[in-house]
Amino acid sequence: MKRYASFIILLVTVAVFSTELKICYLSEDLLPVVKVIEAKENPVLEIFEALSSPPSGLKSFVPQDVLRAYFFVGDYLILDLYSERLKGMDFEAERYFLHQMLYTVFLNVKG
Repeated sequence: MKRYASFIILLVTVAVFSTELKICYLSEDLLPVVKVIEAKENPVLEIFEALSSPPSGLKSFVPQDVLRAYFFVGDYLILDLYSERLKGMDFEAERYFLHQMLYTVFLNVKG
């Protein structure tokens, strides 16, 4: 009986602390492609790290280290981005950057 109780506790712990994150990348035709990764510690930071390093064959318009800070205030997520990392983007790159970032954040928001 103890063995079953330990196994159930282990399964519940894994289910609670392991989170799948859905990350939106872009194909060569600039169509959204969603990939699933496993979150380890900090889901918001991991989202931006994954967005800035796409798998081979996919594109991303999210620059490296663009996230300065994030805050949860009540039910709101406030993102503070480095504007220096976004300089030099043309209109199309800005548009796809916003699309990727917002689509990924909304895919992962629960509730």
